[in-house]
Amino acid sequence: MTPTDRGYLFDLDETLVTYDPKPAGIFHGVCADYGLAASDDLLATFGEAIRERSASFHPDPFLAAMRDVVATHDLSVDPERLTAHLLRAEIAAMSVPDGVRETLATLAERHPVGVVTGGHGPVQRRKLDHAGLSSSVDLLVSPVETRAFKPDPALLRLAAETLPADRYVVVGDSVEGDLEPALELGFDVVLVGDEDDRATVCVDSPTELRRLRESFD
Repeated sequence: MTPTDRGYLFDLDETLVTYDPKPAGIFHGVCADYGLAASDDLLATFGEAIRERSASFHPDPFLAAMRDVVATHDLSVDPERLTAHLLRAEIAAMSVPDGVRETLATLAERHPVGVVTGGHGPVQRRKLDHAGLSSSVDLLVSPVETRAFKPDPALLRLAAETLPADRYVVVGDSVEGDLEPALELGFDVVLVGDEDDRATVCVDSPTELRRLRESFD
């Protein structure tokens, strides 16, 4: 691929898509659907298990984590069905903020566009498809491809190596996970929903991503 003047590398969750309810509420809702008491203990066990299973690069960290939850709390439910329900519920809770889809499509007409996510690659690709964003994205990089997790700059580095450009703009909502590794690589940064003097541009919410065209194009 011939380098262009600028490439855009987006975070996914809480940048291109948002959730209502948030992950804890999604989990509690799924538990309620199965007649389980939606306790903080269940959520804590799942959170710890998903981190451990992801860190070991399990091919299906969600299912493995849910099996841990079922075993730890002696639940009389099928972990496979519970996992499938959770992933469906997450998709159902997901939405694309106003203007994001149009902004991404416009940028993709002139620039390479990648998504760099700390989430599990197959699940994140499913989200992109469901959100109708896949046609505007040239590449998705996740820990599956890099064997590394945010804030390791390896994810952004792989995306930049695959999508050649003269300069890169990283767009994300996390200071630690998005801004700092981008700065380490010398990339511009658009910080979403937060403020930091080190960012090139700060916006209050994903709906303001339409400002990307004004700021960089």
